[in-house]
Amino acid sequence: HIVDFIESEGGEARTSSLMSFINYCIYSDNFLKERFKGKMATLQTKAALALTGFYTGFVNRALARCERFKKEDFIGNIADKTSKFISIGHQSGEGWFLMGEMIELIEHGVPNIVCVQPFGCLPNHITGKGMIKRLKESYSYSNIVSIDYDPAYSEVNQINRIKLMLSVAKKNLLENRQ
Repeated sequence: HIVDFIESEGGEARTSSLMSFINYCIYSDNFLKERFKGKMATLQTKAALALTGFYTGFVNRALARCERFKKEDFIGNIADKTSKFISIGHQSGEGWFLMGEMIELIEHGVPNIVCVQPFGCLPNHITGKGMIKRLKESYSYSNIVSIDYDPAYSEVNQINRIKLMLSVAKKNLLENRQ
């Protein structure tokens, strides 16, 4: 119930879309095929990316009419930005996409991020926790906290870490208004 909790504390939650994750899976498959099977093997994955891009275009045109929401970035653009920090070949867990999502959020005006690590997921610990320092070096105004959702960690600890992140977010917001 993390979204409910953040909203009850006065925050506004934003999550990434399922289509972004699907595009990540297709793009990563294409990356592997190009590297290991040659360019001809990528025809199917490129067609799949074109198809998902066609449907994402409908959503993006609707979002373009809204001031509050930003359109989804093309997965290739996210990969390019992310590759400055980590190899696109890193594909365990959510691989490079976890960092790509954080970059996209920050660049779309959402610098306060809760990076959730489920059940001691080692790949996400490496990519999530391991890359947060690098992200903060490039985006100094970012406020990122990694939260472990694992039976070994207490709920009180999780809640307190989110509250601390939200208090820093509120402080930064007030300072930027002055």
